[in-house]
Amino acid sequence: MRGTVDADIPDTWKRYGEAIWQRGSVEKKALEYDPAPTPSIFDKYYVYFYTTHVGALNASELQNIWSNIIREDLNNEQTDAANFIRECLDFKLSRGYCNTDIISLGYDCLPRTVSARWGLKRTRAFGEKSHPFDLAVTPIGCIADILSVKFEDFFDDLDFDVASNHVVSRNHGILFNHEIGNLWVDDDFRLFKQRYSKRIANFLSALSNGRKTLFVIHLRQPLDAVLLDEIERIYIAAQSIGSNEKALLCIASEGVHLSRTPIAGLSICDVSDHPPGYEWWNYCHFVSTHGLAFEKKIAITINSLVR
Repeated sequence: MRGTVDADIPDTWKRYGEAIWQRGSVEKKALEYDPAPTPSIFDKYYVYFYTTHVGALNASELQNIWSNIIREDLNNEQTDAANFIRECLDFKLSRGYCNTDIISLGYDCLPRTVSARWGLKRTRAFGEKSHPFDLAVTPIGCIADILSVKFEDFFDDLDFDVASNHVVSRNHGILFNHEIGNLWVDDDFRLFKQRYSKRIANFLSALSNGRKTLFVIHLRQPLDAVLLDEIERIYIAAQSIGSNEKALLCIASEGVHLSRTPIAGLSICDVSDHPPGYEWWNYCHFVSTHGLAFEKKIAITINSLVR
């Protein structure tokens, strides 16, 4: 990348920054969530910030990012981070409006995290409401059952796992790995139930908002005929909720081994061509060359479906 980019800021960045500047500081509310990082350091906080709070960046801030990207004195790790930010911003700033909501069905946080990072859905800082499968580890085998009863048994048999220090569902095998600490257990899981009651309500409401819905699910095991049967059961259960037009995308990070075509409306993104031990949530992994290719393929696939 060094020496191959123009010194001038890209036109899409410039137009976007000018538009933000003209609108004033309305979108600056996002900065309340995190202070701006030191502009000269490509560490993980810099990358997280500038790929999550893009809606708050004005022309001056975008110029600052670009000036750092084209610097000649970056080490290899900083160059990877610079490439990642460049690709992310290029992608999200060139996208137009679309009338499709992206909603996660698990298995983990990848569908929400990657969709938000690449501008396919809003971040929490810009008003995106959380849903029950966004920030948990939910076994594939329980999702259709949860959807078929519209979450009626979601709070059955809650427990607190002392070893991992977070809430779990013994009934469904869900690991709520973001609800950490004993405060979520107090008073019969009162705070936990309040949080997830809101997320369930958000989920059910979003499926009848008059827009289109693209469900996204991440598979951490090879997609074979047996797993496809379960995915199709999940899709059928999800389609029965709400009035929106719906489709489902499976992100298969461990490969696809199918002898038949999935049912209509179900798409597959095979992103299994990553190094052994690749962890999508690990900063050092996702800003690497392999990580960038992994996330960009997901982003392009989602974008093609919602367009």
